[in-house]
Amino acid sequence: MSEAELHILRQHLWQGKLQKARRGELGMPVPTGYLRKLSGEIVMDPDEEVQAVVRLVLEQYARIGSVHGVLRHLVEHKVQIGVRLWTGCYRADLLMGDGAAWLMGTNEADRRRAVG
Repeated sequence: MSEAELHILRQHLWQGKLQKARRGELGMPVPTGYLRKLSGEIVMDPDEEVQAVVRLVLEQYARIGSVHGVLRHLVEHKVQIGVRLWTGCYRADLLMGDGAAWLMGTNEADRRRAVG
């Protein structure tokens, strides 16, 4: 395929994604702390601890104004963030704390460096 054909193909794929997004049909994953119902509606996770952490993160961001500052606050106060698993035999289970950090590709040393 020539570069021109690849460019046209990319444009067609991009336009298809835009059309799906405009219709509300683009199946993107929702952020941690939220779930997508079968109807397509996005709601907060029913777990009260997860809801409290999401509210804390949003409040801290409004107060501090930076993601780095929020991360520093979460690490200093040892806040555990829950992550729902969507594949494998633990589908829909809630993983909290260090397991959640591991799942997102970080560990305690990475968190210390981030706050550093």
